[in-house]
Amino acid sequence: MTDMTQEQRKKQIAKQYLLSIIYFLSIFPVIILAFSLPFIFAKFFPIDGRHIVPCYVFGGIIVIFLFMQAVASLRHAEELERDYEYHRISGDCPEAFTVSSNEEKNN
Repeated sequence: MTDMTQEQRKKQIAKQYLLSIIYFLSIFPVIILAFSLPFIFAKFFPIDGRHIVPCYVFGGIIVIFLFMQAVASLRHAEELERDYEYHRISGDCPEAFTVSSNEEKNN
């Protein structure tokens, strides 16, 4: 499919780890926003207690989604790292190696 040098693979792994860190760190502002949103709305709109629960539920759903994305991104980074180490140790392609595709499997 595509040929990548080892340096490009290292950069891809680093980007994937950075993405997982960003996902993990973005969870905390969402939690703070979910807890403070009902009180912010209360200053501008006449709301009562029944509007607080949907804000917490919506914030909880977003937090769960971000956590799942962070874990998936971290697992993908670890998989890329294992793939890189396998190709580096086996010496199949010392400078560049090919990511497998359906075309290669059919041949």
